[in-house]
Amino acid sequence: MNATIMRLHRYLRHWPVLILAIAEMTLAAAPAGTHEQPIDQPVELAVWQRGFRGHIGNKPVHVPSLRRTGDRVEGAYCYGACQPQTASLQLSGRWHNDALVLDEALPGAAAVPKPTGHWSLRPSGDGWRGEWRSPHGKQRHPITLEAEHAVDPSYELRLLAAFVPGASEEGCDAQSPHVSAIHVYRHGDLLQTLGTDSQGTCGMFLPQQVDMNFDGHADLAIALTLPAGPNIPHQSWLFDPKAKRFVDAPATLQEITSPEFDPKHRIVYHHWRGSCCSHGIETYRWEGDELVAAGSWESHLVPVWRDGKLGYMYSMPTYVDGKIEYSPRIIRDRAGELRLDGVEIRKLELYDEPFALGTSLAVDVFALGSSGESRLERSEAMRWLRLDDGKGKRWCPDVAAYDLDRQRISRHTVDTPESCSDTDPMN
Repeated sequence: MNATIMRLHRYLRHWPVLILAIAEMTLAAAPAGTHEQPIDQPVELAVWQRGFRGHIGNKPVHVPSLRRTGDRVEGAYCYGACQPQTASLQLSGRWHNDALVLDEALPGAAAVPKPTGHWSLRPSGDGWRGEWRSPHGKQRHPITLEAEHAVDPSYELRLLAAFVPGASEEGCDAQSPHVSAIHVYRHGDLLQTLGTDSQGTCGMFLPQQVDMNFDGHADLAIALTLPAGPNIPHQSWLFDPKAKRFVDAPATLQEITSPEFDPKHRIVYHHWRGSCCSHGIETYRWEGDELVAAGSWESHLVPVWRDGKLGYMYSMPTYVDGKIEYSPRIIRDRAGELRLDGVEIRKLELYDEPFALGTSLAVDVFALGSSGESRLERSEAMRWLRLDDGKGKRWCPDVAAYDLDRQRISRHTVDTPESCSDTDPMN
């Protein structure tokens, strides 16, 4: 037994030396400059998101959104004005030494797109100045860009994120760190920490700087999550010019999903969606420091008579220059003729059955003025018609419909067991 213990003692006494040797070998094998990384340590990323207009050479260009996340910058631009049907070019590159170096490429051209041009930009006032170069450098044109909305350059925003977001090819999770705070810096010093709970999907949400209460100062908002659009919740702060700090926006603004702001008409509005077939718009106005509801409009079905059959056209409200317009819709033009507006007749899709029977089934006729403005001229709604014949007493829908063939309003009684009632629905 004593001999066995002695052999074990001689064996174990060499373990400290062996462990130290392994540790030294591991450190020697590590690349120079590496060090242990903290786990779950949030990172601070300088960010901004702004739109610009300007010129490349003598051609007007529109950059609707240029986004900085850390040292990465991405966006897109169009020649002329960017519209849904306008072709755009992607922009991607880096922020380095207070300058932007960007490549442009056709969208979706390849996993690694081939550049169609190169941008070099430096700050100039509230915009950028620099040069556009063709891929081989044979063509060069000056670039001038001015911000669409002014912001105070003495303020800088940085997000406190769970990790540095990855590139698009790394997948959605790698691009979408949780954001727990917005750090507001002024002249390089931390001024405020605004707590938040923002989680993007396939990308981070960046703060938006826009004048939300129309007082001439840029306010602050960030999207919180991405449910079925356009019902995106936001957290908002208003800039207090006296304190030179951001303060919580009133609850009425916080509760509005996807708010949009019209400084020309001083209207706050938002689009909402209840389901595939339920859309609407609500508008608000500021009264002092409070935001109050101003109006509400909802989508509805418009009965249409086509090829001897009754169908139903889905019409949605849209916000246009301070007013609400429906599309598609029935208009009376300046010649006094009724016509369908907002969709080509050959592309018009109709539902076979209404979602519900009631006065919401109506034909609204809008009259066009001399300058193109419109106003509601008349509205003919569905009504319940009492019938009493060999089938018995019943109440059936009497539906006003726009007759596509004759371009007039006609009425049609829907006498089917599914649509009629044995009792008066109005009582």
